[in-house]
Amino acid sequence: MAAPLNRVSCGRCAVVLDYPAGAQSVRCPLCENITVIPQMRIQCLRCVTPLVIPGTAELISCPRCHLIMRAPRQQQQQQQQLSRQAPAEQKCMVYVENP
Repeated sequence: MAAPLNRVSCGRCAVVLDYPAGAQSVRCPLCENITVIPQMRIQCLRCVTPLVIPGTAELISCPRCHLIMRAPRQQQQQQQQLSRQAPAEQKCMVYVENP
């Protein structure tokens, strides 16, 4: 049985590349650019087992308890981090009208 394949876009020419699960990078056969596979570290919501998943994953199955989870989006995580930082930045802001 063949290993399951994931997909990522080439960082240079944007062609869609297939790569085996667990790969850290993939070389584009057209432009020979090496694209690093983004990875995220998460914990299983049921058994709290630490998991390393490709950043392109949409669903994750925990190998320990077999819970199927929807992968968090990095953009959502970044927006949450920014929203947590925003109030502190706003407290430091001073607006002077008609100096």
